[in-house]
Amino acid sequence: MSPPQKQRLRSLDTVRGVAIVIMIFVNYKGGRYYFFHHARWNGLTIADVVFPWFMWIMGTSMALSMRSLLRKSVPRRRIFMNILKRSCILFALGIILNTYGGMLWKIKMLVFRLTSLLRYPNIVLQEKWAPVRDILLYWGEWLWMFVILLIHILLTFLLEVPGCPRGYLGPGGLHNGGKYFNCTGGAAGYIDRVVLGESHMYQHPTAKGLIAITLSKGSKNDGWIPVNKNLWSISYIFATGAMAFLLLSICYFVIDVKRWWTGAPFYFSGMNSILLYVGHSLTGDLFPWSWQVGQTHWEHLLVDLWGVTLWVIISIWLYYQRFFLTV
Repeated sequence: MSPPQKQRLRSLDTVRGVAIVIMIFVNYKGGRYYFFHHARWNGLTIADVVFPWFMWIMGTSMALSMRSLLRKSVPRRRIFMNILKRSCILFALGIILNTYGGMLWKIKMLVFRLTSLLRYPNIVLQEKWAPVRDILLYWGEWLWMFVILLIHILLTFLLEVPGCPRGYLGPGGLHNGGKYFNCTGGAAGYIDRVVLGESHMYQHPTAKGLIAITLSKGSKNDGWIPVNKNLWSISYIFATGAMAFLLLSICYFVIDVKRWWTGAPFYFSGMNSILLYVGHSLTGDLFPWSWQVGQTHWEHLLVDLWGVTLWVIISIWLYYQRFFLTV
């Protein structure tokens, strides 16, 4: 356990805190309101955006951390081994908690962490190239991400799945009169079942950025690649990533630039997000976070809000105790 570094971006921790707080509220059933439940298949609700936000912030934090380490002349091999260790720990946590479901995005997360170490630019472009310098400086990373994205697309639309049509993106089961009953998730579902096995998969499946709108044709079911959280479709990734970028941009301006807001109370939760995530997953419906209530929305809402509030209070207490759980 080590205290956080000085000169942190409060906006980054705040957005992470927003994501983890909403995620906990959603997992506590969100007052049983439909918009706090995951979309059954295609579509997007509040519940569908928080986990990719958390992933996006994870990647952003990693990039900033790596830049700091390289400036301190930390050997790349040491950085590589540290990132590999953290990736394995996060992967293991996902298997143990049985809540991360979806092998394809697990692979993407691991590969993203590894390929981020390929190179780090140290040249300064002329001011006239400023609008495109992120592409020019990081052309290697852009190339690798494109290759990984291409592999994902090829697997999704060309992999032969026994008893299923190529490129199937439907929920299987009784959909379309049960014509593709055992084809849930198409290639993604097939790879999950082969690699992880049914017992290690999430057992309760629910079965927008400009690029996402284009891929989905701005519709729920009629696009080329519908927005789909269950499959982590490309349009879903672009949509939620764009939202995370916009949210961080706003928070950065308000918190770090203008200092109109300290980020509290979300800032404290963001500083111990892993502990809160694991903690609420293990405690589940246990008292004092939750207890049995009636069937009305307001009763469920009150209990669920209390459960989230208690975790926020715990995160504040841990912050002032200088206790931070990291992996």
